[in-house]
Amino acid sequence: MAMAFGSKNKAGVIGLGIIGSRVAASLRRAGYRTFVWNRSPRPEPNFLGSPAEVADAARYVQLFVSDEKALFECIEAMAPALTRDHIVLNHASISPEHTLRAAEMVWASGAKFLDAPFTGSRNSAAEARLVYYVGGDKDVLEKLRPQLEVSGRKVMHLGPVGAASAVKIATNMINAVSTQVLSEALALTVGCGVPAEDFAAAVAENGCRSGVIDMKLAKMMAGDYEPHFSLKHMFKDVQFALQMAQKQNLELPATSTVAAILLAGLHQGRADMDFSAVALNFGFVPREPEPEVEPAGDSEPAEALDEETKGPDSIASDAAPVVANALQIGGPAPSPDQASLGGAASSPDLVSTRSGQESDPPTHLDRAEMHPLSLDVADSEKKPLPVLSVADLAMDEDDEEK
Repeated sequence: MAMAFGSKNKAGVIGLGIIGSRVAASLRRAGYRTFVWNRSPRPEPNFLGSPAEVADAARYVQLFVSDEKALFECIEAMAPALTRDHIVLNHASISPEHTLRAAEMVWASGAKFLDAPFTGSRNSAAEARLVYYVGGDKDVLEKLRPQLEVSGRKVMHLGPVGAASAVKIATNMINAVSTQVLSEALALTVGCGVPAEDFAAAVAENGCRSGVIDMKLAKMMAGDYEPHFSLKHMFKDVQFALQMAQKQNLELPATSTVAAILLAGLHQGRADMDFSAVALNFGFVPREPEPEVEPAGDSEPAEALDEETKGPDSIASDAAPVVANALQIGGPAPSPDQASLGGAASSPDLVSTRSGQESDPPTHLDRAEMHPLSLDVADSEKKPLPVLSVADLAMDEDDEEK
């Protein structure tokens, strides 16, 4: 039997990764009776048995799911419970094409749909400082705006359904390329004998300074690649951008080159590291862990980032050749046997360099210690990399900074 909507201060949240769980917590603190569901059960208040039960309980449902496949499955599961009073919001970063398909599925049930990707980190979510980009009917947005403002400091209407997804992918193109160039500039100046701290101080006073530089430069210098937005997710969004560009007959040489570098990072075991791990290609390796004071058995387990994860070996390679086509524009990808890039670590526990010697995070590296990523055509033609699909790489996307 369907639940009555009752009070207007009821909210539904589907997907309880790092962002979704924090949005749900913010809604509860704001007085919303919040009904939730996750594909893996969680010890959350009002955890229901299915997406349809969430739709039965709340008319406004926010979806923080992994990818377009998970989104379509959730909408199908919710469909019997959707009515003309419902508004369904998709917060996952997916292509405008997939966004429109999701909207059509919701509209077929008589409900309303908003395209609402966000930008912000886990801390932003916890502090209700997300920024929502919204595509869809503006009048529909105004009905839901109070609920979004509980977890967001700004809600921006950008046009019809699909517009917000396009903007989100475009901003991540900028983040990906900027971070790659930042790692190159850091390596170049350090190789010239300039202390990394001095380079950072100079950038802080320069017009090139940006939010992404403020977030990533210090992390690169420290060799800290704890994920705020993982490399696998950045690759997925860059791949979306290349798909969109192909349909418009656009060449994106900078984005294509970064796609090749990110793809190499996946093969090097860096999928779950922050996308700023592109700096590993230049020897900025993770910090050596501090010695354990307590017995090993007393340490707390690390917080899980995803409901389910796939190791690099489980990623399929039989998808549409989007990156392969793009590499013809931006240059070939490095081959798997270049994966070590001089032995730079592929996990936060490793600190080896090309010489095999342990080292602290480099801030005064000699030029000989730099390990720039090779994009040698001959090498890549000998052993081309397989192409990875967006669906194979998508995880619980709400778990990280976007």
